[in-house]
Amino acid sequence: MSPSTLRAIGVVATLWNLVGVASYLAHVGLFGEAAAAPPEGGAEMPVAITAAFAIAVFAGAIGSMGIALLKRWAEPVLWISLIATLIDWVWVLRSAFRQASRQQTSSRRRSCSNACR
Repeated sequence: MSPSTLRAIGVVATLWNLVGVASYLAHVGLFGEAAAAPPEGGAEMPVAITAAFAIAVFAGAIGSMGIALLKRWAEPVLWISLIATLIDWVWVLRSAFRQASRQQTSSRRRSCSNACR
């Protein structure tokens, strides 16, 4: 890949990762408590997962800047970001599946109790 292509990819990736940084800052309450609140019925994110979220977005932004600057240290930083992202998303998806399962179970109970009367 040519250096100009890598620089362009790095700039676009940096912009994308800065959106992730803003999302993290909203999650921790920098933009107000309403933005930091978990969705209704959703689980509160544990501290370790919040830390993985922070590592993922900040390492992603720094690594992307490194790509734009054609620095060799960018690759290991982006690997760290990927690992932290996977940890974060495993928790997010697991939490979402648990919430969906609970909602299905409660709706089945309601429909059975209505039908069984």
